[in-house]
Amino acid sequence: MKKTIIILLLLIIVSGCSAKYEIEIKDKKINEKSSFIINKKEVESDGIYYTVSRIAGKYFLNVDFLIGDTKEYYENENAIYQKRNTTSIDEYNSSDMLKYCYSAHNVLNEKKYYIISTSNTFECFEKYQELDNVQIVLKTNHQVKENNADKVDGYTYTWNINKNNYNDKRIYIKLYKDKYVFNYENEFYKKIALYIGVGCAIIGSGLFIYFRLMSKRKKSNKI
Repeated sequence: MKKTIIILLLLIIVSGCSAKYEIEIKDKKINEKSSFIINKKEVESDGIYYTVSRIAGKYFLNVDFLIGDTKEYYENENAIYQKRNTTSIDEYNSSDMLKYCYSAHNVLNEKKYYIISTSNTFECFEKYQELDNVQIVLKTNHQVKENNADKVDGYTYTWNINKNNYNDKRIYIKLYKDKYVFNYENEFYKKIALYIGVGCAIIGSGLFIYFRLMSKRKKSNKI
């Protein structure tokens, strides 16, 4: 996928462009979602209406990057362009976000840990002058040993990057390969509910068959 990403957007601001890059590391697989947010007024020029993809291409990349699993829509006063990608932890070293916005990065697959780390400067602010804010949100069901996120909320890790701090915004996170968060997204309780539901269905079917047989026997005895 050629230059598939500039990553990010969704911090809603009054003017300019924002981005949100979301990554979920679940069971050794990675789901990426990059969202661009551009003020809706920017997609109109001299009475000519432009598509979200065209305006996104104008601000960030040439049209080649628009090919793929993409979505474009309007929300309130914003035009939103969104791109998704799924990969493995071993392939994530080739991530467009890491390559395009950091001069150096590493995705290590060690004996006990996965480690994702980057150089200090988030270079996309230098490449895209219209970009005002970037939010990187990493969510995982792997237990985390170390991280330098700005905010940690349960199993969600957030880095907030802007024009004032982008020169010192290294991303670093170290995850256990085989230790997992308990009840990630209520999975434990969902399984319990499923087992209870299946059990009730089996018991209900058994009782139905039992009473049908009993009813047939009673009728036979009367005859």
